[in-house]
Amino acid sequence: MNLSGNGNPSPTIKEIRQAIIDQMNIFAKPRGGSVHGMQNEAHLWEYLYNRDLLDENPRILVVCRGEKARGEYAGGAATKLERVTRIWGVVIMRGHGFKDVNQEQRGQPGTPGFY
Repeated sequence: MNLSGNGNPSPTIKEIRQAIIDQMNIFAKPRGGSVHGMQNEAHLWEYLYNRDLLDENPRILVVCRGEKARGEYAGGAATKLERVTRIWGVVIMRGHGFKDVNQEQRGQPGTPGFY
């Protein structure tokens, strides 16, 4: 697969993230939701704790959590195949976000939250 079109046979993290976002939008858009690509896990946590973004619409957050070398390698050096397996995280949230705003409603059926 060559998403980049520049002769590189492997898609970049940005291209893969965008492909995931495009697929998640198929679910989110008809429900009034949105999908956001996070630059890293620190950016993800900043978004989760941002009270200005709290509403009942679903939000899907996509983040690359790292990569593991594939193939032969010695002592953590670059692989001979120059291939990696990327690890992705997808967070689906709705309502109050990561922090409970209404402690008394925690765990009640139908309570919007963090999945």
